[in-house]
Amino acid sequence: MKYPDWNDIELCNKLIDDIMNGRRPNMRTLGMTIE
Repeated sequence: MKYPDWNDIELCNKLIDDIMNGRRPNMRTLGMTIE
């Protein structure tokens, strides 16, 4: 698994926004690849 770059503020904000709106965070949005 490749984890997202938590230093990417924009990505983190999008993730937080998804969670706050009750959406399940998209794995692709997280920048993860599951092998």
